[in-house]
Amino acid sequence: MKWSSWMPVAAALLLIGCSSSSNGRNGGEPETSADAEAAPDAEATPDADAEPAGEAEAGGEGSDAEATPEAEAAPEPEAAPEPEVAPEPEVAPDAEMAPDAEMAPDAEMAPDAEASPDSEAAREAEGEGSAPEVELDTSLITILTMNLQTPVLNPSDLETRTQAVADVVLAEMPDFVALQEVTESSSYDNRAEVLGTLTGYEWVWEQTHVGMKEGVGILSRWPIQWSEAQILPHTEWGGILRRAIIGVGASAPYGELHFYSTHLRIDEGGNDERLDQALESLEFIEAHASPLPGFYGGDFNARPDEPTSLFFRGEREHGGRSASFIDSWGVINPGDPGYTIPSDDPDKRIDYIYVIPGTGDLPEVLSCERVLTEKVDGVFASDHVGVICRYRMP
Repeated sequence: MKWSSWMPVAAALLLIGCSSSSNGRNGGEPETSADAEAAPDAEATPDADAEPAGEAEAGGEGSDAEATPEAEAAPEPEAAPEPEVAPEPEVAPDAEMAPDAEMAPDAEMAPDAEASPDSEAAREAEGEGSAPEVELDTSLITILTMNLQTPVLNPSDLETRTQAVADVVLAEMPDFVALQEVTESSSYDNRAEVLGTLTGYEWVWEQTHVGMKEGVGILSRWPIQWSEAQILPHTEWGGILRRAIIGVGASAPYGELHFYSTHLRIDEGGNDERLDQALESLEFIEAHASPLPGFYGGDFNARPDEPTSLFFRGEREHGGRSASFIDSWGVINPGDPGYTIPSDDPDKRIDYIYVIPGTGDLPEVLSCERVLTEKVDGVFASDHVGVICRYRMP
């Protein structure tokens, strides 16, 4: 067919094609991700519109070959009642692509994708969602202290006993845990590390004894920013048993809180040597002073009326000094002796959680209770029971 014979038809098709291209742009959703996927089709449609015009000007032979199917398709567009409907049905290969452009139902589906954030926002407004939607009361602090009982004294059921402590931590979710008699050996892993693995808490540990790997440790629910330990004066058992204090600063929701754990000497040697340890632990804490209240937990090996306890509460001096710590149990349970050892029939309280005053108001002691007071799977977790206290920060 000669160029002059189909030129009127091509011109009509050009007019129809231009009308089709304009509708495609208006009907699209340029803000959605679906448009990016539909882009090849959208680009193809303008190409179909542009090619006849460009080829009409060039008058090349290749355009004659491509124009033949378009000429045959021309009667249908002319017969269509509206040029907007006729274009894309059967114009050219590119016109066959137009249904894909119309299939920009993908583009129409994009609003659904856009709607999903709205749905999420609606769910959030209704109180649905994961942990971040649950408002955390950053003023509440929970502290646990637990003497694990060294396997040197009780080697049986070590994993069962460790798991029992981990279960309490997971149930109560304390912010910090003070650990004593934390051990490791060639036959079992460090108990602080194991508890950290079982609970997801961060942990630190300081070996105290010579010749056996036992010491004090801390579990922290919050990221630990610093940790430091100090060996305290005096030894026991011919220099084998040493005592220490370990401290951490952790980024809790309330701010960077300081927490300490210790295990002071037993009665052997008398109160003066334990008072020396108490005084040095006070100086260690003062060297890490914070404007925020802190907490000091552990096995102090002293009853409430003994000199060491009186020293920490500021009721007696040693070396011309005294602390002004708050005995949490004594504040909230003044009529309850709160015995912590031995676990099978407690008759004395030697495990404490002290509040360390900051520069502002003191935390309010909300509650203190004993945990692991009963056997778990037929065994006690330790020869001590644990103490857990809850506070509202000022």
